[in-house]
Amino acid sequence: MFLKIVEILEGRDLIFGLAAKDLKSKYRYAAGGFGWMVVNPLAQMMVFSFVFGRIFKINIENYPFFLLCGIIPWSFLRGSVDSASNSILANAGLVKKTAFLREALPVSAVVANLVPFLAALFFLSVLSFFLNFSFNPVILWLPVIVMLQVILSVGISLIVSGLNAVYRETQFIIEILLLVWFYFTPIVYNFAIVEHALPKELFSIYCLNPMTGISLGYQSVLARHLSPDINLLIVSALVSFLVFFLGLMIFSFCERKFVDMV
Repeated sequence: MFLKIVEILEGRDLIFGLAAKDLKSKYRYAAGGFGWMVVNPLAQMMVFSFVFGRIFKINIENYPFFLLCGIIPWSFLRGSVDSASNSILANAGLVKKTAFLREALPVSAVVANLVPFLAALFFLSVLSFFLNFSFNPVILWLPVIVMLQVILSVGISLIVSGLNAVYRETQFIIEILLLVWFYFTPIVYNFAIVEHALPKELFSIYCLNPMTGISLGYQSVLARHLSPDINLLIVSALVSFLVFFLGLMIFSFCERKFVDMV
C-alpha cells in the first residue's frame, strides 16, 4: 500500500499533464473559462435561498453566503467523482499499456477539478474578508480542510473509477448515492437542527459522514469567522484516510480485470 502511494507521488508529472489536458479540453472554447465553476453554485445558491430561505424560513445569518460556502466544496467533490467515474473507460488505449500508471487517471480528474475549485475558494475568501472587513486568522484552517477533502475525493474517485470499469451499473448507483449524500450533509440547513432532531445514536452515525466536518469547516471559517469543530474535523480526517486506503485496495482489485473489461 505504501509503495503504491509512493508510485502515485512519483507519477505527479503524468497526473498534472493529464489534468492540464482535461482542463484545456473542458474550458478552451468556453468564454467564461473557470468562471463556470462559480456560475453553477451561484445558480444553486439562488434556488436554495428562495426555497429554504424564503419559503421554509431557515434562520441562518447571511444565508446566501452560507450556502456558497457549502455548495462550492460539494461541487468540487461532485465534479471529481463524475469525471473520475468514466476516466478508465474513456482512456482504454492508455489503460491497456502495461507500463501505464492507471491510478493517474482518476487522480488527475480530482486535480483538474481542484484548480477551478481553488479559484472559487479564493473568491469566497476575498468575499469573506469584505463581509468581515478584517483579516481573521481562522482562515489559516482552509489548507487543512482542503487537504482533507482532496484525500476524500481521491479515495472516492479511485473506488468509482475502478468499479465502473468492471461493473457498468456503478455510474447510475453513484448518481443516486450522491443525491442522498448531498441532503445528508449540512449544506442547505443548519447543523444544529440535526443535533436536536436526531436521537444520540443516529446523530453519532450522521457525524461519521466525512463531508459533515468538512462542510462545517468551510462554513465556520468563511461564513462565521470561527475555528472549525475540531472533533468533527478529526472524524472527517479519519474517515477520509480510511476511504483513501479503501480506494487504493478496491482499485487494485479491479485493475486486474481492466484489460478484459475495458
